[in-house]
Amino acid sequence: MILLLSVLLNALTVLSWIILVWVILGWVLMFGARSSFAWRNRGVFDFLLRLNALLSRFIHPLLRPFRKLLKPIRVGDGAYVDLSPLLLYLAIILAQKLIVIAGSAILSR
Repeated sequence: MILLLSVLLNALTVLSWIILVWVILGWVLMFGARSSFAWRNRGVFDFLLRLNALLSRFIHPLLRPFRKLLKPIRVGDGAYVDLSPLLLYLAIILAQKLIVIAGSAILSR
């Protein structure tokens, strides 16, 4: 049972890192598209776009329930801030804490 909890804890840790990379990659792509980075480094930019598409296919189904709870917030002229990745990240942290508590309860028996 402890092995299962350990594997689940590690999987949640990897998922939290993937979410962090995906969010930062989104920022890089947004600012890169608005600057000369996109046309000066076309190969790198295309690779980042493909990586973002791959990560998005994995993360978007996980974000769907949180997007129903909290819609993107409009800031400025047509810009939106999506806080659903933050809610997902907090849910992962909560799940990790619960797994640690369950593991310590199992070990203390």
